[in-house]
Amino acid sequence: MATTPTGTDRWKVLDFGPPPSDLAEPDQPVLVEYVAGERVARITLNRPHADNAITTEMGARLTEILETIAVRPTIRVAVITGAGDRAFSVGSDLRQRKDMTKEDWLRQRQDFDRTLYTLRQLRKPIFAAVNGVAYGGGSEIAQSTDFIIASENATFGQPESMIGLAAGGGSPALLPRLLPPGKALQMLMTGDQISAQEAYRLGWSTTFTPRGSSWMPPSGSRRRSRATPPRPCRRSSGPFAWARGSRSSRRSRS
Repeated sequence: MATTPTGTDRWKVLDFGPPPSDLAEPDQPVLVEYVAGERVARITLNRPHADNAITTEMGARLTEILETIAVRPTIRVAVITGAGDRAFSVGSDLRQRKDMTKEDWLRQRQDFDRTLYTLRQLRKPIFAAVNGVAYGGGSEIAQSTDFIIASENATFGQPESMIGLAAGGGSPALLPRLLPPGKALQMLMTGDQISAQEAYRLGWSTTFTPRGSSWMPPSGSRRRSRATPPRPCRRSSGPFAWARGSRSSRRSRS
């Protein structure tokens, strides 16, 4: 009689799992650096020991950084990436969630919704430099950006269904707009992953680069975005709304 994997056996299929509980946390779970004359904001998810899994504190810090970028007129472009070369982000830290009450979990869900909403409403071009795995909420962060620059070892997935959860960060609404509907449904219902090469072939990823060199977008794209006057670069109006769908429109359809 066939058995269904339970407990930690489920993580073996995904090649990642909740981090050990005895590892020291970095002082800053999210880093931000302003480069190119402070016109480019580089955001780094900084929990590499945990595959950049997102805790409540990490989500709050990311929201704070995005809100700062939104009101700084000198910043023309933002890039978000993950520390290390193993993972962009595997989404919510399930070890932290394990000890939460239902009320705590719902509050965290509200906080994460605010983070994703702030990202999608940011009225400046934003790149996701994806190195390694982007699963769950990590994949949904990438889905919320304008351009994905993926390293050759990048993989994207929504594995929630494989561990008895449901995707809660907008991917059921976003993926069918970014991928062929059948492929999007396959990812959501089975947890199947797609590689950087397949994401590029399907038009989701802008390009893919050698491993370890993906954090900055191509110099031509970055230079043009920096040189463009800020008003035409706004993401949620004009040609950006037509080509990608405004973030407010996406949210209302979620």
